[in-house]
Amino acid sequence: MESEEMLAGVEKVVEKVRVAAGFDWTWFGTDLDRFCRVQNWRVAEHTALGAVITTDLDLARPEARWRERDGRAEQVIVFLSDLSSSDESDFVRQVYDHFSALTTGIVSTLGLPTRTRAGSDGFVRWDLASAIVELRLDEDSIFLHFVDPMYRAELDHSVNEEC
Repeated sequence: MESEEMLAGVEKVVEKVRVAAGFDWTWFGTDLDRFCRVQNWRVAEHTALGAVITTDLDLARPEARWRERDGRAEQVIVFLSDLSSSDESDFVRQVYDHFSALTTGIVSTLGLPTRTRAGSDGFVRWDLASAIVELRLDEDSIFLHFVDPMYRAELDHSVNEEC
């Protein structure tokens, strides 16, 4: 598999973000089927922590995770890259460049981000009324998170208390 196929296409990801930003989130487990339907995704497996979702992104492993607790959805984590078996330094450079291209594409849809952090664990975050959209870099992988604003506030609060 060529490395270009190992990264989800920018235009398709931007469209998924646009749909999620306009989705009528309740942040209850009942959103799962509706969200998958509007994204053209399907639930592959229900788990103790939520669900595994098969996406329509052009990846070897087109997958997302729906996380919930006590019937309340916390977040959706969408994989935007596959693992590479090629020359690691070349792939990491491509991942960083792709992260930048994804950020530019999402900015064109959602406007300037609310928060950013640079580095190999960097992120770009947009705080919307109904959902937090986070594009995250984790070394040589890219993830897109759609997060319940109440859950994100809990996480932010716990991080602030640790500081």
